[in-house]
Amino acid sequence: MVQFLDRFLYPNFKSSITAFAELVGKKTSKSSWVLDYGAGSGVLPQLNYKGKVAFIAGVDPDEIIKTNANLDEAKIITPPTYRIPYPDNTFDFVFSHSVLEHIENPEDTFLEINRVLKPGGSFIGKTPNLWHYVPLFASLTPTSFHEYFGKKVFSREPEDTYPTIYKCNTKRKVQKIASKTNFKVDCIVTWEPRPDYLRFFSLFYIIGFLYERIVNSTKYLGQFRSVLVFTLVKK
Repeated sequence: MVQFLDRFLYPNFKSSITAFAELVGKKTSKSSWVLDYGAGSGVLPQLNYKGKVAFIAGVDPDEIIKTNANLDEAKIITPPTYRIPYPDNTFDFVFSHSVLEHIENPEDTFLEINRVLKPGGSFIGKTPNLWHYVPLFASLTPTSFHEYFGKKVFSREPEDTYPTIYKCNTKRKVQKIASKTNFKVDCIVTWEPRPDYLRFFSLFYIIGFLYERIVNSTKYLGQFRSVLVFTLVKK
């Protein structure tokens, strides 16, 4: 039934991961020096830019980054500062995919990213929008539940599930932190793609589909879409 609904409701489906990867690809070039902030193990092939840019580095607090084959160079960042081990003004572009919801001190993170960006360089991030039902529910449930749900629905291993904090997950918060960290806001948008979190049960899937159509129907309801995507430019 779910596969039928996939074909019937979303015949031209494009995941938010693919849409984000295409956005990053449009903003980079063969001469770009790029940093993947929170690169992890590189499980998403869509975010593999190795060979498509001049240099792709990644940083992550987890040693699993050492297994990431999508990077020219992988480095571990450590608490409490999580300093990025590169000089000032190194990169043309920094991106982070599903990372900011796990960060305790986003202002410090933005400052570090700003430091390693060249003047005029861009920082693009994709993170859950706190006003969507999934992050609201996730913020009320323990990490153990997220591990179980991720394994059951997305076949995601428990070690790839991290505690969520949601300190930089609304448009207003991104704007506020950007203004404090020498960034200019270029664009902040919200997306509501196919309700993948509800595809494990057809009735829930249909409810999610109706929600998706409603929040995509007007600009005002965009504040309740699931994905927050922003582009910031270093001043």
